[in-house]
Amino acid sequence: MHDQFGLTHHNLAYEYMRGKSDRRPNIYSSAAWASSGVIGGSFSQPLEISWTSLRNSIAMAMNMGMNGANHWVTEVCGVDMGATSDLTDTEREICGRWLELAAFLPMVNVKGRLLDLIETAPSTKYAGFIQAMEQRGPFARYIYTQMFAANYTDGGLGGQLVYPLLYDYPEDDMTLDNIEQTFMLGDAVKVSPVLTAKQNESDTKFDAYFPQGVWRNLNNWAEKVDASLGGMYHAMDRVSGQT
Repeated sequence: MHDQFGLTHHNLAYEYMRGKSDRRPNIYSSAAWASSGVIGGSFSQPLEISWTSLRNSIAMAMNMGMNGANHWVTEVCGVDMGATSDLTDTEREICGRWLELAAFLPMVNVKGRLLDLIETAPSTKYAGFIQAMEQRGPFARYIYTQMFAANYTDGGLGGQLVYPLLYDYPEDDMTLDNIEQTFMLGDAVKVSPVLTAKQNESDTKFDAYFPQGVWRNLNNWAEKVDASLGGMYHAMDRVSGQT
């Protein structure tokens, strides 16, 4: 009953906005139901600051996309942000990586308290947070174009913005393993986020899987991963503020 009630109001708000302008409205609601994705999006529940929550936010985006809700809003650094006066070193590492990930998810909600903390030290301990958020700028047009295509192309039948590699590489059994470790954003960008804690100062790499093909680093086009002979794991740099 609750979800149908939310869907009815979702539709009502959408039709009202359509009647006021020739622009396509996008209505976000915490109460969503099947078909809500056509007219807007929904929010994730705030999650605790943990590496598990970071990983789960990818699974949530994939699951909502499977249900047609590509305009999915990811909450960054969730429930713990309201009460904390500062972040511990562990929390700061997780939130930094979360922002790096969120730059390549459909939509993101950054808590006001987190923004307040960033303002206290924008050039020192929170500098990586700003760099992480700035990553989205060059890809914004691509992301929003892909969001539109997922919802409105092919006669409105729908598609998926964030999806696992196995969709494009069903013959590669390795794509069935550790599904959230790396994913596709639209049909042209593969995202390989850092999802584990740094063990020590010499821990500067992490492994990400690349299916068969030649993959370019969009931060540096001169760098590539040549997996033309078959899928392979490749050691990626743990760069702060960069996905």
